Amino acid sequence: MSDSLGVMPIYLAVTIQPLAGYVSTTRTLIAAALAAWVAKGSAGQHACRIHRDDLLAAARLCGQTAVDGAGLTQAEANAFGASYTVISIQIGTSWRSLADADLTVASDRRATCSADNIRFTVF
Repeated sequence: MSDSLGVMPIYLAVTIQPLAGYVSTTRTLIAAALAAWVAKGSAGQHACRIHRDDLLAAARLCGQTAVDGAGLTQAEANAFGASYTVISIQIGTSWRSLADADLTVASDRRATCSADNIRFTVF
């Protein structure tokens, strides 16, 4: 990625419902998977669209980017992913702009998301 790209911070609000086998550290794995998925965009090439459906899959620890981001094998990801249900995910460029919608990242921007930019609600 080019250093001349402007950084576009991404904020996420994730609501999950724990199931049998859920442990609180699972949130750390979900956050890592989501951050890795956001970072994989095509910055500098084309406008990139962050789709909520793709974020939902990453939050469920589905797909290679999510597995790699969480530092898990596919079997481990499957086990963790079966221990909760993702109820909702919202995305925005600030806490105030969170919405149930896709988000476009301009070609001169690079989307980033840190664990500090991911808020969890567990019920």
